[in-house]
Order: sequence, then C-alpha cells, then structure tokens
Amino acid sequence: MYQGNYLLVCNSEFKIKSGGLSKGVSITGFSLEGTHLTYYHCGSSGESQTLKGKLMKKEISFLKKKS
Repeated sequence: MYQGNYLLVCNSEFKIKSGGLSKGVSITGFSLEGTHLTYYHCGSSGESQTLKGKLMKKEISFLKKKS
C-alpha cells in the first residue's frame, strides 16, 4: 500500500503450461470516497486487463473493459 492507502501493487510470478515462467504486475486504485476502484494487470506474455468496479458494503462488482 502506498501512503494514503489508495493504491495496492502486487507482483506475480508463475509457471505456464509450456514450462516457462511468466511475471506480471497488478495495480488496484481506490477512490478517496472508498466506493470505486480500478484494477490494471499486465504480464510478461503481453497480456493486459483493466477492470473498473464499485464497492458496495463488502462486495465488489466489476464491469469488464476490453483490453
């Protein structure tokens, strides 16, 4: 978490079917009000994904955005 607790950055590393190693990074950003969030992921295989969501009570609802 960064100062202010508005961004969460995660690094990942995992084996893929071919036996190689893939790495990625994801960033989740939270609104100051704590009701909206944005999730972004990109990986070493060239894939990426962006999701926008709303936080209602203890549940997150995402609307998928095409990469």
